[in-house]
Amino acid sequence: MIQCVQKGTKYFSRGLMAVLIVLLCACEEFCEESNRTAAVVNFYSAETELPAATRIDAIQGLGNDSVLFLNTSLQSALLPLKPDADTTAYIIRTSMVAANDVTVTETDTLIIVYTRHTGFISSECGCAGFAEITIAYAAGRRIIDSVTVSNPNVRTVSYRSQVINAENIRLYCR
Repeated sequence: MIQCVQKGTKYFSRGLMAVLIVLLCACEEFCEESNRTAAVVNFYSAETELPAATRIDAIQGLGNDSVLFLNTSLQSALLPLKPDADTTAYIIRTSMVAANDVTVTETDTLIIVYTRHTGFISSECGCAGFAEITIAYAAGRRIIDSVTVSNPNVRTVSYRSQVINAENIRLYCR
């Protein structure tokens, strides 16, 4: 009886391995696309209206503890949009030393309101979420002078291959 069970287990595991190999080899392609939707935000000088790197202490999603950018100079940023909401907000913080050697921290909140929809990418990747920005604005307006939506259509981005789509939002900073 024990030999019969051992033989059955041996044949079962060989059959299972064969099925797995066939399934892995039968796949035509793997999905190389990302299904993450992120707005491309570029920073501009409020004075010259030209692209300008802006010193940022942190950009953090409102309502979570993840910090996307920390102590850096940015000219462009990818800000993910929530796939289960129609609004995403980010806290943008910067600090500077005033004339009396006191560090002053300034904080603004960038709010992005959008309409979500899904679209078909390919048979390998399936569907992904897309967004159309209806409005973007800044609350606080200490760092950000004004906000312009330059392209409302937010597409998926590939973080691995560093593919960045067209600019969606312009932040004019002081």
